[in-house]
Amino acid sequence: MHGPTILKVVGALLVIVGVAQLIPCATSFLYGDSDWIQFLESGLAAMAVGAALVAVTWRARELSIRDGFVVVTVAWITACIASAIP
Repeated sequence: MHGPTILKVVGALLVIVGVAQLIPCATSFLYGDSDWIQFLESGLAAMAVGAALVAVTWRARELSIRDGFVVVTVAWITACIASAIP
């Protein structure tokens, strides 16, 4: 297994999840709800962690089939945890 390659893909996913959390943040803000702050903080945190993972592992190699299985498993778990934070 190639750990840096796996972390690079999971980091990119975290950036996407963080951007996706900005949609309910904007909706909550437009409706005058006070929960937009939690969505903004968790979205920015997910984007920061994801960008850091991608920056640290930017020279990672290609994925093998075995790495692909690990990426899918780790990505689902990471996406669920990052989405449950708000």
